[in-house]
Amino acid sequence: MTIIQFARLLLVTLVAAVAGPAGRVAAEGLPVAAPARQDPVRFQDEILPILAANCTACHNQKIHEGGLVLDTVAAIQKGGDSGSAVAAGKPAESVLFLRAAHRQEDFMPPDDNKVGAKPLSPPQLGLLERWIAEGAAAGPAAVRAAVAWKPLPAGVGGVVAVALTRDGLVAAAARGGRVSLFDTPSGRLLGTLVDPALAAAGVAADVAHRDLVTAVEFAPAGDLLATGSFRTIKLWRRRPPVRIAELPGTAGAVVAVAAPTGGMVALGMSDGRILVCDVASGAVKHTLAAHAAAVSGLVFAADGNTIFSAARDGVVLATRVADGVAVGTLARSGEVRAIATLAGGSRLATAEADNVIRVWQLPLPALADAAAAPPAPVKELGGIPQPTAALAEVPAMSGHLISGSADGVVRLWNTEAGSVVRQFAHGGAVTGLSVRPDGTRLATAGTVPGAKLWETATGKLVAEMKGDMRLGERQRGAEIAVTVARQDVEHGKAEVAAAEKAIQTAAEETKKAAEKLEAARKVVAEKAEALAKAVAKRMEADTQAAAATAALPQATVAEEAAAKAAVAAKAAAEAAAATAVAFEKSAAGDPAAAAALTNIKAAATAAAAALTAADQAVVQVNGQVERAKARVAETAKKAEEAAKPQAAAEEAKKQADTGLVSAERAVEVATQQAQRADAEAPQKKQAAAT
Repeated sequence: MTIIQFARLLLVTLVAAVAGPAGRVAAEGLPVAAPARQDPVRFQDEILPILAANCTACHNQKIHEGGLVLDTVAAIQKGGDSGSAVAAGKPAESVLFLRAAHRQEDFMPPDDNKVGAKPLSPPQLGLLERWIAEGAAAGPAAVRAAVAWKPLPAGVGGVVAVALTRDGLVAAAARGGRVSLFDTPSGRLLGTLVDPALAAAGVAADVAHRDLVTAVEFAPAGDLLATGSFRTIKLWRRRPPVRIAELPGTAGAVVAVAAPTGGMVALGMSDGRILVCDVASGAVKHTLAAHAAAVSGLVFAADGNTIFSAARDGVVLATRVADGVAVGTLARSGEVRAIATLAGGSRLATAEADNVIRVWQLPLPALADAAAAPPAPVKELGGIPQPTAALAEVPAMSGHLISGSADGVVRLWNTEAGSVVRQFAHGGAVTGLSVRPDGTRLATAGTVPGAKLWETATGKLVAEMKGDMRLGERQRGAEIAVTVARQDVEHGKAEVAAAEKAIQTAAEETKKAAEKLEAARKVVAEKAEALAKAVAKRMEADTQAAAATAALPQATVAEEAAAKAAVAAKAAAEAAAATAVAFEKSAAGDPAAAAALTNIKAAATAAAAALTAADQAVVQVNGQVERAKARVAETAKKAEEAAKPQAAAEEAKKQADTGLVSAERAVEVATQQAQRADAEAPQKKQAAAT
């Protein structure tokens, strides 16, 4: 317990002693606003958010002060170190409520908390009190109201997400709640994804999502598309192309055309027959023996009830589809290479052998009138230098016709004026063409490889498609794979060369390291020998210094003895001289004392000689002492000087030892590198080979 907590507890105790029951302050805590509702309080979406915002930062599964966890009903009922946090049905006895309402110390959350938790508001305390009073249980499951969808506001029609199939042929673009699919080479709209359930719910009939589509993505195979919006991801599967029917007996077909209704297809045969087949079943509904030569052109009338055909024999027929009866004919003097209807099906254009395109009024003359004079064409379109092989109407431009000729030029005609509106240079003889229903795009094909897509209004080349784009994509992928494989081979070769170089380098490094090791060992031996010599010289100098030091006290003792002897000799000489003088005075004139005086003088002379000898001995001993002192100083200096080479030799030996260790480590590293290089080389060679 901290000092502050102790002070609080002491204050509460004192206040409680004079103000009321234990555990309650006089101020009665924070205000509580009881909820004005009858339905039970739900823990998960009403109580837990309150606790999460203000309590669970310190009372969770990882951090649980006082052993208390407040993130589940079970944990709250279990309580902490002081017991359960709630008493079911009794808010006034529940520690959780009392402390949250500041009616019992310690208050929760504390004022000095570091997580920004704030005291509970009156409505929050009211919910907590009601929840405990209701039994502190989980309560009924939350009932989520349905999302109140509103229409997307104006201005959200921009593309915010786009995706491409892996082959790049189809693009998906999201605008608002719509997802559109486009043919990438031509830019043509393929379709819009529509969720029927949204249409049934009263949402717009042409949308994929209620809300803004923010993400689109194709699966790698391109047959699955995922689209995402608010809380929703939808998967769309593209239906693969399915063969509807197989048409038997059609191997000799040279031209084919589908009926406007889509239920039938007509095939022109090389023997002049026309087969009218049912698309759904593949059954041949009619076989028309229409021409004596190969059929060169077929076209259905706008209503699909009549089929017009042309052949190499120059005959143009109109045949009723229902019963296969020819209802009109037009005989030309030369081959008719192509036909097309115009002006809403009221006219027919024929490309003839004289390189002129003629426009005829429909219907064609009946067979009964075959002997009558042939009708005159409404318009003749000339000036084409080479034969025309393909004709097509421009549905959105009444009276306009597209022709493709062997001179490589595609012409857009105004048949009313008989003039060329625009030309398209295909680059080779044109054998086929097709116009989009809205007239904005034109596709041409011929002797040059591939097909070309044009913008009809401007004559601009939009795209050029050579061969199968998917095969081209796979071929490019294969070429990339080959390039990558070649790069891998080159990389492998480089790796092998590097491995071989590494082996060589490792061998050289091993050799150099061994040579350095041998040199280091030699240096160590030399330094060890030099160190031994330096130690020997130091020991010799120390011995000499010790001997000189030991001799100095002896010389000093001898010096002191000589000095004492000299003093004694001087005293004896002086005494002898004084005795001789005194005796000489007292024995003057005494012959008998003369002999004694002679002896005394001899003794004085001997004493003087002894003094001289003593003085000389003192001088000699002093010299010995000085020489001993000099010897001590000299040997000490030599010993000091001998210590320096020894220290240098020891340092050199230490450095040599370090060099030897480094050389040994270098040899070890070089050996490991050589072993590793030897081991890696076969692996890299095998990798390069595969």
